[in-house]
Amino acid sequence: MKKKLIIDKYTQPIFPPYDLYILINATKEDIKNNFKWGDTDEIEDDELNCNGKGVVYSIMMKKDDPREQLCIVIDLHPEYFDHNNKNDYVNAIAHEANHVTFRMLNYCSIKLDDSTSEVFAYVQGWVTECIYKSLKKKRNE
Repeated sequence: MKKKLIIDKYTQPIFPPYDLYILINATKEDIKNNFKWGDTDEIEDDELNCNGKGVVYSIMMKKDDPREQLCIVIDLHPEYFDHNNKNDYVNAIAHEANHVTFRMLNYCSIKLDDSTSEVFAYVQGWVTECIYKSLKKKRNE
């Protein structure tokens, strides 16, 4: 039985890409039906990895977004999480939040160093909160 697809959108106004989409239980077809690479309409199966706890895709666009803005997509698969171990959730959230933060700020040419560590911390905190909200909502359904 196919699990219910969840697509949550979070928008922050400071750094492009502004929109963060969190997908839960997505298949390759779900991703291809809802998103495209920034430079093409087609996503090939071998460009997607739907195995493991999660993966981050950047330089994507939501197909129905008339603004055609780049976004970041986190594809999460809670079935791979250890549901008896809260540390597993915390680890997975932190892991994916780090990837997203790096990609968002790298897109803006902001490199991690002593002068930018506070910016990284704020952005990573926001991304972590978004992931937590989506996973918590999924658990409560």
